[in-house]
Amino acid sequence: MAMASDFYLACRNNEINAVKSHLGKMTINQINQIEPNGSTALHVASYYGNSEIVKLLLNNGACRSILNKYKCTPYDEAKTNEIKQLFIRATNRRFGDNSPQIEWMKVNKDIDKRATAQRKLLSCSWKQANIDEMIDWIRKNYIDQEMNNIIGIDFIQWFFHKAKEENNPIYLLKAYTAETEFYTKLNQQLATSHFNESDSQFNLIGRNWILKIIFSHPYLHQYIFKGQTYRGMQISSEDLKQYKVGSHVMNKSFLSTTKTRGIAEQFAFKSESWQNSDEKKIKLSTLCTYEIKKDRSGLDIEHISEYPHEKEVLILPYSAFKVIKIQMTNAITNNGIEVEIELTECDSFVDSGNESLCLSYNRLYTIHQSGEEE
Repeated sequence: MAMASDFYLACRNNEINAVKSHLGKMTINQINQIEPNGSTALHVASYYGNSEIVKLLLNNGACRSILNKYKCTPYDEAKTNEIKQLFIRATNRRFGDNSPQIEWMKVNKDIDKRATAQRKLLSCSWKQANIDEMIDWIRKNYIDQEMNNIIGIDFIQWFFHKAKEENNPIYLLKAYTAETEFYTKLNQQLATSHFNESDSQFNLIGRNWILKIIFSHPYLHQYIFKGQTYRGMQISSEDLKQYKVGSHVMNKSFLSTTKTRGIAEQFAFKSESWQNSDEKKIKLSTLCTYEIKKDRSGLDIEHISEYPHEKEVLILPYSAFKVIKIQMTNAITNNGIEVEIELTECDSFVDSGNESLCLSYNRLYTIHQSGEEE
């Protein structure tokens, strides 16, 4: 068997200065190299409890979700709680938000018609087995142009490189779960575009091809989830009045939910803006329970995610839900939760079978791709 690299051995032997020296000259691809023994540097540092090395690796783009030859992630290999804690996401906003307006729009027939058409477009039957050329186009015209200034761009570029190299769409989902500014910026664009026709074509196409792959690539069918998931929310009393039982809402962007209620409760309970200057409560800790019923409305990405312990289910954009219950609760006896909202996925108001959308959008992508090659 070939020898492990000097970098791997330095991580195993807790040689902090040597690891720092190596990291200064390495690419993210080299940092995440699988060694001849079937593990990465992050696996071995985690296994041996070398906490400072683990921190260095995570801060320099080490991938948390790579499986070694024993089908274990670096988190799985951690021998102590101290090491496991290093893999916990630092931010408290993954499964919670302070603004329902960013997450939801109230649905009427006009909005639903456009949303249904958009979902139909994104769910067109997959016509090609390979995504490498499409991923390359997205990288050059969307990631490198629109996302070039985000925190963690090198890590995101690496995920898209792996998606192209392995012709595998799961790396797009891995990129979404990574703690960078990619998922926040993508969601912000989706939430505020409102199907904005003035959006640049490159921006629109790049973003929508990411959605199209996630909506329709057959490899991701195995991750379809149906059932209950949870998400925390901070909501004002005035905002809460807008969402009555029987009303319909649609998520404008991706929604990160979890199969574990307790995780969502933690996100709902944490907030930077609970009180105003007079110490008067201005936000209510709210727990939303979603019942997902349709194919490709939710994907179980627990075993894809960079943070598998979060047990994430990703609700895809343009999913419509009906509010079936709103209940005020006692925060003292309900883990800090003051409001519970139950939502169930509903059938679309409008049946849109406009398959020409698929053809026109594919044609638009082809025109830009051809123009780039000329």
